[in-house]
Amino acid sequence: MTLWDFARRAEGDLITASQVADNASVLASALLSFENGGDLSLTPGAGIAWVRDHLRPVVLADSARTGLEPGALVPLAQARIIQERVLSALGESPEWVSLVEVFSINTPQRQIAPGNSISGAAAGTIGTQVVWANGNGFVTAGHVAPSVGVSVVDAWNTVGTVVWSNDPLGHGTLVEPDVAIVELLPGISMTGAIANAATAGPAANVTVLSTGQVGVIMGLSQFLYMPAQNATCGDTYFTTSEISSPGDSGGPVLSGQDLIGHVVGASPNVTSFIQDVAYQLREAANPLRSGLLGLRM
Repeated sequence: MTLWDFARRAEGDLITASQVADNASVLASALLSFENGGDLSLTPGAGIAWVRDHLRPVVLADSARTGLEPGALVPLAQARIIQERVLSALGESPEWVSLVEVFSINTPQRQIAPGNSISGAAAGTIGTQVVWANGNGFVTAGHVAPSVGVSVVDAWNTVGTVVWSNDPLGHGTLVEPDVAIVELLPGISMTGAIANAATAGPAANVTVLSTGQVGVIMGLSQFLYMPAQNATCGDTYFTTSEISSPGDSGGPVLSGQDLIGHVVGASPNVTSFIQDVAYQLREAANPLRSGLLGLRM
């Protein structure tokens, strides 16, 4: 999902929504490239959000360094250190910058924990079922199963083998999918397949399938930087509250009965991060990434 797709899901004037998406993309690209991505831990994400019944460009900001309470949402002018960085990155002060909002978060973290649903290099959760030209299996997070050829186990047995993976760990400001594809072993099948992929717009209600935790989509970040891993995820939704827990990484998140994406992390006690499934599958099928031919749900 792109910022423009997200904007089109908002209520109101589509021309205005498209302009907000344009501005948000300029903002995100400027912050990502400013000083070659230096100090992204201060502004680990930027995109578009539904704020007080309006669509606005948004910057995700480190609460510890801004002095804002985690979860606070304020105009750019009320977060001086972020305002200075935004204006420096843009190289100017366009009229629309007054509409930028700052969402204060705790440092983004991956959501892994021992003893959860599946385990590759780390613990995580089984995602949606997928098929490709010569195989079938399921999606999980790349950081859960980062190495091709490694076995993945559930609570009892080996269920499959990683056949494709991309873990952004250590790749700096390169915007990437955090996704792996696991091929099921012969004799193992999946039940309860999710029929359709979908996109989530502003204020959409979503559910983490494995736990039933329910939340509301606040926005979509064009990039999401995780300082501890020096990793950057692309096209990532964020929610108005944290709805995931350690071990949920790779797990499906639904809008109604349809899949919008998979958990890739969270800002503890503030928000959860869900990478868009269309982006994940497109990149996992990308020939330039030696992707899987014909990959689809």
